[in-house]
Amino acid sequence: MNPQEILILASETLGKRRETHGDYATSLADIAEYWRVYFKQNGYGKALSPRDTAMLMILLKVARAKNAPGNGDNYVDIAGYAALAGALSDDNQG
Repeated sequence: MNPQEILILASETLGKRRETHGDYATSLADIAEYWRVYFKQNGYGKALSPRDTAMLMILLKVARAKNAPGNGDNYVDIAGYAALAGALSDDNQG
């Protein structure tokens, strides 16, 4: 896939995921809360924002891409999570 194809597929995937998983901000906030509880139980204290969750999901996909560099889905998902993180950034809120 070329870069434009990855971004187009990421955009299409975001629409499908909204239908499947609901609003991205709500979903990422829920994941952040579950991770916060897990982290707290294991000695980590800082609360996670939905943007933090999107950034952590990017790192998850980076790890998967490291081990499966030919799986284009990882790059599509990284692009999608980056778009979500950007939309949730302080500069884009409000």
